[in-house]
Amino acid sequence: MTKARDIADGASVDTQNFVTKDANGAIEALDGSALTNLTPANLDSTGTIPTALLDDVGGGKLAQLVQTTSTSESDFNSSTYANFFDLDITPTASGNKVLVIISIAGVGHHSGASGGKIRLVKEGSELTTLIPYSSDDGDTSKNFYGSNETFFFLDNNTASGVATNYEVQCANVNSTGAFRVNSNSCLLYTSDAADE
Repeated sequence: MTKARDIADGASVDTQNFVTKDANGAIEALDGSALTNLTPANLDSTGTIPTALLDDVGGGKLAQLVQTTSTSESDFNSSTYANFFDLDITPTASGNKVLVIISIAGVGHHSGASGGKIRLVKEGSELTTLIPYSSDDGDTSKNFYGSNETFFFLDNNTASGVATNYEVQCANVNSTGAFRVNSNSCLLYTSDAADE
């Protein structure tokens, strides 16, 4: 039985051999002779791994996070897209990725509308259609507000130092009644992430 297994099982364990203490009770220096894969050539004079050896390790950082919140309910009566809400973010370096997160509560239709559509636009150009026909239950005689929608979009095409506008647009499917968005509240987040 190993000491780790004994500890996990709640058994009493003699910890005398875990560390060696000197006469004053201080933990003595450990013997590193058994470390066979860590050669002195890979360490600097302070005993740490030089940054140059970590270049290909990977990882990254979140450079910034921008968010906006809308609490106003909006009706879209036209089949032509119109702005719902938007925000700007300025990537800190070229090649950074921007993650766009959109969360909309209370998506639905009323007064004869059969549903709607939502899309994400960057600087006036459509990136993706998020919902082609939302909340279309086939019954235009009743109002429907039962849908909450969350979307994620990763934009790999960014430019350093240039303010970039991301816009959520909505439209009615059949130009009758209204496609209603946000009978509760919605959020739009963008984050600027860099490889390190």
